[in-house]
Parts: sequence; C-alpha cells; structure tokens
Amino acid sequence: MTFLSSELSTLLDPTWWEAAAVLVIAALLAVGCRLGVRLRVPGLARTLYGSERRAMIAVGIISLSAAAVCTAIRDAGPHAGPRVHDEFSYALAADTFAHGRLTNPTHPLWKHFETTHVLMQPTMQSKYPPGQGLALATGQVLTGHPITGVWVSFALACVALYWCLRPWTPRRWAFFGGLLPCLRFGTGLHYGDNHWTYWASSYWGGAVALLGGCLVLGAALRMLQDKAGSRESVLLGLGLSVLAASRPWEGLALAVPLLLVLAWRLGRGGGIPALGRHLGPALATAAVFLCALAFYNFRVTGSPTKLPYHAYIEQYDVVPVFRFQSFRPEPVYFNEQMREYHLEFQTWIAAIQLRGVGLGLEDVRSLAAFLLGRPLSGAALLGLFFWRRRRLVLLVALLAIAGTSHALTLINPYWPHYFAPHVPLIVLLALRGLRVMHVWQVRDWRPGAHFAKAIVIATIGALVFSAALSAQKPNEEWNSFAVQRQQIVKQLLEQSEDDLVIVRYGPGHFVHSEWVNNLSDIDEQPIVWARDLGQDKNANLLEYFRDRQVWLLEADAVPPRISPYRANEARNAP
Repeated sequence: MTFLSSELSTLLDPTWWEAAAVLVIAALLAVGCRLGVRLRVPGLARTLYGSERRAMIAVGIISLSAAAVCTAIRDAGPHAGPRVHDEFSYALAADTFAHGRLTNPTHPLWKHFETTHVLMQPTMQSKYPPGQGLALATGQVLTGHPITGVWVSFALACVALYWCLRPWTPRRWAFFGGLLPCLRFGTGLHYGDNHWTYWASSYWGGAVALLGGCLVLGAALRMLQDKAGSRESVLLGLGLSVLAASRPWEGLALAVPLLLVLAWRLGRGGGIPALGRHLGPALATAAVFLCALAFYNFRVTGSPTKLPYHAYIEQYDVVPVFRFQSFRPEPVYFNEQMREYHLEFQTWIAAIQLRGVGLGLEDVRSLAAFLLGRPLSGAALLGLFFWRRRRLVLLVALLAIAGTSHALTLINPYWPHYFAPHVPLIVLLALRGLRVMHVWQVRDWRPGAHFAKAIVIATIGALVFSAALSAQKPNEEWNSFAVQRQQIVKQLLEQSEDDLVIVRYGPGHFVHSEWVNNLSDIDEQPIVWARDLGQDKNANLLEYFRDRQVWLLEADAVPPRISPYRANEARNAP
C-alpha cells in the first residue's frame, strides 16, 4: 500500500504532469491548426499587457492575490506563523522595527532565552540583515500581520521583474515572465512538497532579494542600451541598497561585475563626465543607505563595520562561512540545543559540502526544477544557443560568477532563495528560448509556436492542478510544529493571566523544532518562552517572573505536553 501511494504521488507530481502536458497540448494545437482552428491570446490578457502601466498594475494585483491564496492553501487556513528558527529570527527583527527600535537591550536572564540565529550580546536582535525584517514589519504595522509584508514584497518583486525584462523582451513575454513567480517558484504549489511556495507564504522569503536584483539588472540593462536617465540611476542605487539589506554576498556577486561593465561602457563613450552623470545618482543613493546600515550595525553590535551576522559567528559558530577559512575553536554553549545545532548539525553539513564542489550538478538541477520546471528549463537551454553574442556572454558570465560565489561558501546547504538576485537572468534565458521556439518554422508550418504556447498553457495548468491537490491534502509534516505551537499559544491565551513556559527537551530532540523564541520585549509578552536550565538557575527565572503562571512544556512528548511547573520536580540541567 505504501508503494502504491508513493507511485501515485509520483504520477500526480505536477513537475512530471507539466512535461507530459506540453506534448499533448502541442499535438492538439498542431491538429487544430491543420483544421483551421487557431489559439489566440485572450482579449483580456492583451488588454492587461497593452500598456506598460496596465501591465505593471495587473502583475502586482495578480501576484498579491496569488500569494494570499497560496498561503491559505499551504496552511490549510489562517497563517500558522513561523515554522523554523530562521523565520522566528526574522519575526524578532520585524517586531523590533515595528515598535520603532533598531535593537533590544540584552535581558538579564538571557541564557534562558538564547536561541538559534538570534544575537543576545551586546544587544538582542536577529543576526540577519534587516531587509526581510523591514518587509515583515511593514505588514505588522499596516495590518497587524507580518505575513502581509511578505505578500507585498512578493508583488513588488513581480512588478520589478516585469520592468527588468522589458529592455530585452517584448511586452507580452515580459508579462508572462513577471507572472512566472506566481506560476512557478512563488505560489506554484506542488503536491506533497509545499515548501516550494515559501517565497510568498513564509517569513523566510526570497522576494526582497529578487526585488533588489531586478532593480539592479533592469537599470543596468537600460544604461547599456543608452535608454536611461537619472531615474534609472536612482533605481540602480536603490536596488544595490536592497541587496545589501537582504543578501549582501550574493548581491556583490551581481553588482560588482555589472558596475564594472557599466563603468567600461559609459567611460568609453563619454569619459569621466558620463560616468558621473549616469552612475553618480546611483552611488549617492547607495552611499546614503550604507551610512544608515553602518548606524544599524553600530546600534546592534557596537561597531559600524561589524554586521550582526559576523558578531553571531564569533560567538556561536564553529564552521566558517567560506571554504578557504579555518574552523573556529568550540565556544562555550549554555544549553545542549545550541551546541547540537552549531557543533554537530553544521559540522555535518560542512563535511558533506567539503566532499563536493559547492554548486554541483544536483544543486543546478534542483534550482532549475524550482525556478522553471522541466519544459521551461528546456527553453532556457535553447535560449543559450540562440542569442546575440554580447548579451549571452554577459548573462553567462553573471551566472558563472553567481555559481562561483556560492561554491566558495560552506556554512549552509543550498536553498533557492540564495540565488534570488540572479533569478532575472534565468527568466531572461527561458523567455529567449520561448521566443526562438515561437518563430521557428519549417516551410509554412510553425511547430515551434505550438510548443511555446503549450509550455505557457502547461505552466498555468500545473499551478491550477497542483493547487487543487494541495488544498485537498496539505503538507501536514511541514505544518506540524507550527500548528502544535499555535495550539498551545491559543490554549494559554484563553486564560486571563500572563504565562511563563519553561521548555524541557528530551534526548535526541530535533534541533529545527525550536520552541524557545520570543519577540522584542520579553517582559511585556503575554507568553514568555524560556529554557529549562536546571532547578538552581530556574529559581532566578521564577523569582523574576513571580507574577506569572508557570508551565512546564515537555517538547518531545507525543504530542507535546504542557502542565503546571513544580520546582521540586525540576531536573538539573547539565
């Protein structure tokens, strides 16, 4: 029965269905063409992309709506909140910014609240750059729900993607490309694999970095074609700022070679005055943001040049960020979960990566499947063989630099949002392949047009098909920890008094299910989550929160069990 269920899941997997559907739809289109029946773009679609302004508004509205619907399907109801420690870290940053602060003072009992990806000293704040936290904070301030900030950033990224594609792509193909995140890697639900939607339905995101990459690449393409003014230069600077605030390392891999090409191209045509006229506004905009970022670093770490990420590495990490760096000596850990994550889990990941070559063939295959799927990946390969030499060299060089930059890193396994700034390059290749396919003909027969239309139809159909499957059977494993935590939160909030939950983990605890996560003002929260550090250390915690109802959460019981805390039953933590 298990085997049959596995086979059924494979057959229903839209990534296979999509490829098969292309052949069937192309055959039907060819037969219809022979019979005199032609498929034309619906009038509504032509109206939507008929002008630049209408196309951008349509892309924004469709993508915003798709992200909201996708989140509801993925969570089988209201948004379940953060799931993994990265998301909890972003939630802390969002709550901090939403309350008008850049960081938070270290709590006097911070060892009980220590958690993954959160800097506790010299201040308490997420280790990540502030971009994703600011997007979530926008949603929290405007609607009270941080997830709406994800939807807005996703919609802006789709609009920016359309704008980015326009210099090298006709309007109707750019319209399809701008909606591609909705159809594939943003809201492209996949049966039994709903984490493919995390760019638009989780705090993890990817859309903020995509927005920055689209602004940088779109402005640069216009400058290379001599179709840019001060507005595009400011947008270039804004894109550089967004990349610095979201994915600075990957942003550098995109921005530095593009700026060098721009400087060479503009300097050759007009010398220093042309460089100042075209790049001056961009550099000024980026400089203002870098000053703001330096001030943020100073408030969080005490130094304008030390990122919170680097401060966290110094305090907790053993595995270095880059392959050419040495492993760090083991720091002092105050609880077993932090030790297991940084010393055992990350060391295991690093050992796997050291046996490989960084961005290997499997990573490339996974990235292509995530971003494009099989039919569009074939179109992207076709685009590599049929493009103007200069444009192709630029795109391939940028992609090669992106792959090399990731291959140098060691600390994390590969996730698609690491590549977010470079996604417009992949989409450009795919659209170029579709355009080449669309105009290919043999005498008076145009088989390529049938295949290009079939790929577009199958891409849309795969979204509808997989959304229906996902709505019928949500990914319960993906949601289980978040749902359990929300159930306990709801249970505690139904009471009138504030609570303190002391979390006790058992042997073999899964380090990615971290219950101890708090927001910016720990003392004012209705529910405070704290680690069980043994009877003696817990006594200080109980005295500090003496006005709260105290609970013990046994996180590894099945299901997790919460009961009134009794000090004399507390175990002594190591």
